[in-house]
Amino acid sequence: MSGFQTYLLRPHAPLVFRSGKPFRPAIRDEPQFPSPAAWAGLMRTCLMDARGHHPDTLPGFAAHGVLLVRQTGDALQVFVPKPADAYLGKDDKAFRRSAPTQLPDGHGSDLDKRLLPVMLDAADAFDKPGDAAAFWSMDDYLLWAGGGTVAPAAPDATCLPLIDSRVHVRIDRSRDAAEDGQLFRTDAWDCSPRRTDSGFGKQYWCFVGNGPEGLAPQLVAFGGERRLSWLAPTEPTLLALPVELKTALPGAQGIAVTFATPALFAKGWCPDWLTELTGAPPGHPGLRLKLVAASVPQWQPISGWDLYHQRPKPTRRAVPAGATYWFEVIEGDASALWLQPLSDAEQDRRDGFGLALVRPWQPEQQG
Repeated sequence: MSGFQTYLLRPHAPLVFRSGKPFRPAIRDEPQFPSPAAWAGLMRTCLMDARGHHPDTLPGFAAHGVLLVRQTGDALQVFVPKPADAYLGKDDKAFRRSAPTQLPDGHGSDLDKRLLPVMLDAADAFDKPGDAAAFWSMDDYLLWAGGGTVAPAAPDATCLPLIDSRVHVRIDRSRDAAEDGQLFRTDAWDCSPRRTDSGFGKQYWCFVGNGPEGLAPQLVAFGGERRLSWLAPTEPTLLALPVELKTALPGAQGIAVTFATPALFAKGWCPDWLTELTGAPPGHPGLRLKLVAASVPQWQPISGWDLYHQRPKPTRRAVPAGATYWFEVIEGDASALWLQPLSDAEQDRRDGFGLALVRPWQPEQQG
């Protein structure tokens, strides 16, 4: 990607990212993973400080993020959202795979007749869902992409940053006591090493994404409350198409696309670049896809603060990260879609909404 550079952000304090819901006393603000807009805003602020760009020109600079990274010494391991087609039952020892499946004769649904339902294997007994980490390592994702079996992380494994919870009060200065009802709690992402019986661990959690090239290493404020992080360029290969997929994707008859970041579509869950469920993804006119099925969890609210206009951004409904879409490849090479934004609007794509994780998928033969 011309003009792009990959940056690693290492937090120096627990980071706060709010949901955009109205904030009232005595309620808990659920921890939110940083949105693509937060990363884009950080990149553009750094760009303005370094090069003096006028704020009106900043939205034209693309910034694609943000993903989770675990750092152990000098080794970096990318983590991605768990695909929606991976199901874990309460007593399961490994994730089960759901996939587009033809309904048996005599069965029906209210789904669009052009789409296939996404179902578990008929031999699998359905039970209550179990607790599963919201993120997988890239190694697990590639194992899943190759048709392998992925085991869930142990409950005590360092599979995610800790959540740092803090209770806040408002003080009545006339009495030096808490005001009635002015009590609330916030949760933040604590990316520091975990404490063990023998001391502190050696694993740090970081964030990674792409942004305008040439930004120098620096301290930055990322998220709410202006808590500090260290931002520095890192190896671009960290977000490059994995070797395992370079040979598997070209020539594939079908692909499964899992969104690494929330996606924004004018039609809700369905991309507007599809006409009669067929179309070319934005920026890829030589690639034509036909939507076969989709597994979309509950919509995710996207909001934030507009620093330029000094006002809240309107809340929008996004397809959440982890949602998985299955496409038949009519023509073209789908490997070019790796971590490319597939949202409808050009500005949303510049902001990094709808970054795609792509893997091969074999469509069922009709009839």
